[in-house]
Amino acid sequence: MKKKNYVRKPWAFEEETLDTVRALAQALIDCTLSIREIEEKLTHSPGCIVMKGPEKQYAYWQYYENGKHIFRFVKGKALEEARRLIETFKRLKQRLRNLRFNLRAHRCALRHYRLDPDQILADFEEKRRQLSEKEALRQASLAAAQTRKYADSHKHFTDRGEVVASKSEMIIANELARQNLRYDYEKPLQLPDRRVLPDFTLYLANGTEVYWEHAGMMDDPRYAANFRAKLSSYEKAGYYLNDRLIVTRDENGTVDLERVRRFI
Repeated sequence: MKKKNYVRKPWAFEEETLDTVRALAQALIDCTLSIREIEEKLTHSPGCIVMKGPEKQYAYWQYYENGKHIFRFVKGKALEEARRLIETFKRLKQRLRNLRFNLRAHRCALRHYRLDPDQILADFEEKRRQLSEKEALRQASLAAAQTRKYADSHKHFTDRGEVVASKSEMIIANELARQNLRYDYEKPLQLPDRRVLPDFTLYLANGTEVYWEHAGMMDDPRYAANFRAKLSSYEKAGYYLNDRLIVTRDENGTVDLERVRRFI
């Protein structure tokens, strides 16, 4: 049998048809997720209550689990709860049958538009995996930020999922990532007279490391004095301004994005 050629992204449909296709794709995903959720809850068949023993005084919950016929003794007080569970399982079973019927209909409709349902689900799973990894990175970055000095200020997330200390640093980091420039945030650097945490350590194609410091609170005398002392330490180590050291400052409460791009 000749295999059908499915249309892949981007979908080449008229706008009205595209809305229909998107709705079908979303229905396919929702239906698949609902089926998985119910299958996780349905650990075994609903079964039924059977009475055994002299004068049928002992109750057993009879059901199938993983192909095995199970007889589970139910004490008197738990009998009503078992019956409620049986009714719940029956409703879930019926719901599962309906969802599977709908799923077949959605898959058939998508194939009518020459779309591969399995590819749509695979794309959805990949996107969900990427979002999960990004969230895990965000949480790891947040936990790492809590160990740093001034941890309370580290609450701004970059597009890469890092936690930085200010919106200005977030803007710089996002622009570095957009320009495909490799960098580390606050990677420790040992200078002759002190250990510093450059805001950004940049890695150039020729192997050179360049350090980027952003001054965000120069109106604070104590911060300004510490920042000037830090720049002096860089100079003593042979890292000179606009050579292997980049310095930017906040202007009107934020960083000048065009200036950042010129530096990059």
